[in-house]
Amino acid sequence: MLKYAEEGAVIVSKDAIRYMLGAGNYIFNPDYEQGIHAVACELVDNLMYDGAEKIIIDETNMTQDERSNYLFYANERKYKRQP
Repeated sequence: MLKYAEEGAVIVSKDAIRYMLGAGNYIFNPDYEQGIHAVACELVDNLMYDGAEKIIIDETNMTQDERSNYLFYANERKYKRQP
């Protein structure tokens, strides 16, 4: 991921949010997951609004519903997928 960040991409990671909530320690609490997803979506939406050209959503095992949230924001902002 560092390579992409060095090339100007912005990385959005739910794991990074979990580390932030744990003050540097990774925490996973199922009760927080809805909020974590909401924060990630809002961040992506704001980045698109602010004109970020390359956004990478760093996540494994993304559900179709989670992906549809990001696609909704991309469509709303007329964001173009980078090759």
